[in-house]
Amino acid sequence: MWLNSINQAFNAEASALSESLKSPASDKYPAPSTPQLKQGARLVDDGDCHEQTTNCSIEKESVEHDENMNPSSNPLVDCVDKWVNNIHDKIVPESNDNSQPHMEMKFESEATAYEFYNEYSKRIGFGIRREYANKSKKDGILTSRRFTCFKEGIRGVDKRGHPVGEHRAETRTGCKARMVISLDRMIGKYKVVDFVAQHNHPLQPPEYVHMIRSHRHISEVQASQIKGKPFRKPDISVTIQEVLEKAKSEGTNGFVVDVGANVGMASFAAAAMGFRVLAFEPVFENLQKICEGIYFNRVGDLVTLFEAAASDRLGNITVHKLVGRLDNSAVSATGAKMAFKSNEEIAFQVRTVPLDEVIPTSERVLLLKIDVQGWEYHVLKGASKLLSRKGSRAPYLIYEEDERLLQASNSSAKEIRDFLRSVGYHDCTQHGTDAHCTKKD
Repeated sequence: MWLNSINQAFNAEASALSESLKSPASDKYPAPSTPQLKQGARLVDDGDCHEQTTNCSIEKESVEHDENMNPSSNPLVDCVDKWVNNIHDKIVPESNDNSQPHMEMKFESEATAYEFYNEYSKRIGFGIRREYANKSKKDGILTSRRFTCFKEGIRGVDKRGHPVGEHRAETRTGCKARMVISLDRMIGKYKVVDFVAQHNHPLQPPEYVHMIRSHRHISEVQASQIKGKPFRKPDISVTIQEVLEKAKSEGTNGFVVDVGANVGMASFAAAAMGFRVLAFEPVFENLQKICEGIYFNRVGDLVTLFEAAASDRLGNITVHKLVGRLDNSAVSATGAKMAFKSNEEIAFQVRTVPLDEVIPTSERVLLLKIDVQGWEYHVLKGASKLLSRKGSRAPYLIYEEDERLLQASNSSAKEIRDFLRSVGYHDCTQHGTDAHCTKKD
């Protein structure tokens, strides 16, 4: 597949970068320097995924190369799976304290037992379900109840007559973890008569346990705050899906390119519709969020993530980010702090790559979205071949056109529009701070 070839070429270029970047510096683009990025990224202390960059990107551009890596594996999925697996990759120890279930433990009621086991499962990293219950035929009192892990059992056979194109992800693993209580009529309380702590699947990290069904609760205060307020999708998600709806209705296939992916709102909006996505994002914290989103949305086969900043040449460049913000990172320090002047600013180096170096001319690109805080002109220049495609073969273009941010990076909206006209984009309309540009057949 061409993406594998791109990955190999990317690593080959990185190894020779110091020799290839000999062009003189310009006043608009800092001279590239030797790569300073370290390989590897650990998302947990005991995994293989941490430091200043991330192995969660599918197209990892690292100077070092692992000769033993299986080329057919998916580094993104491998990394995130390892991240999740390492959280609680151990057998839960037995204990006789009251912080976890143990034999002969007593409860006043079945509801109390459920609340206790559910709270325990939340601390450990799994969800629970109520399974079978026995009731007395004489008085109808509940005499026993089994609580199981939410992954207990296995999925049943699909009895539908027609074949299914894509099956849903497996959610049952036949896990035997459980707690069984039985009523002791002598004392009028329920006692634990069976408890299995071991799980046969990775447990979830604490920050994501609340997504499991048995832990999805909101307080009365939270409920009162959101009452009557409908869910609102992010604007970029709505825009992306509106643009792609026409292509989907016509059965048109192709890639969506998301430059300045941030935390992946545009990428996931496109992937949710079944479109393949190439996402470019250089900021480590944002890469982590995209990795998490890819894992939990099960779109590893649709989203290809590049740990790089798109630009007009291959090299390195300094980017400025704000402490405490996932947005507003910019090549210009002035642009980064424009909206949040009081936040501390940190400068770091990132890899740059032109889109024309990544996207083959044979691949259809349906939509190109660019949001890079004033660096849009350089991204567009690096995609000259892509943007020069004829008529409907050229991508629908969405880019941020904020004059203040553009000027902070020594460019302007006029300069961008002049360039776009030179490659055939004569139809551009303004939508807030975004510009939408198309070509006609």
